[in-house]
Amino acid sequence: MINENLYERDIRLLEREVLPKYESPVVFYGSSSIRLWKTLSEDFPEYDVINLGFGGSTLDLCIYYFDRLIKPLRIKSFVFYAGDNDIGEGREADEVIETFKIFYQKFREHFPDVRFTYLSIKPSESRMHRLECIVDVNRSIKEFLSQERNCYFLNVFDEMLDENMKVRKDLYTLDKLHMNSNGYRLWKKIIECHSDKIF
Repeated sequence: MINENLYERDIRLLEREVLPKYESPVVFYGSSSIRLWKTLSEDFPEYDVINLGFGGSTLDLCIYYFDRLIKPLRIKSFVFYAGDNDIGEGREADEVIETFKIFYQKFREHFPDVRFTYLSIKPSESRMHRLECIVDVNRSIKEFLSQERNCYFLNVFDEMLDENMKVRKDLYTLDKLHMNSNGYRLWKKIIECHSDKIF
């Protein structure tokens, strides 16, 4: 059961103040890792980038609000980050993967030819107890997308670890879950290195 009261204000704000400004954007959609990317447009000034992230969103919520936030647009390309909160809420890998596939099929029904990029679920100290699940989900989604046309799985996970395979603390805020400006600079760099596949 989705509690609309938790999200309706944010969704209406996006509908009223963000969607009308864009005609054929590059869409970044998903959870707070997208929503908190305050410099997104500045980081990719050569593209018409729209930030449609909303905090706390799960894959189910991304599906639920798809018709209001994504369907009305004429999308140039699509970048998606979701699944992190699903794992944080205790869902197992199989459920997260199946829900991702439902989202993907819904996306393809409406945008059969649009380039689709999935940003891998990031590692974070606050969710290290679920590391095995994160790795399983990333691996399975990568394998699934490799069989699909016009899709790309972008691995941000590896570069967010240090040489000892520990989470890089310099990339995160004090809550050990959300990224700071260093984290977003790293994501920008990774995306730029793969821009030909994303944009």
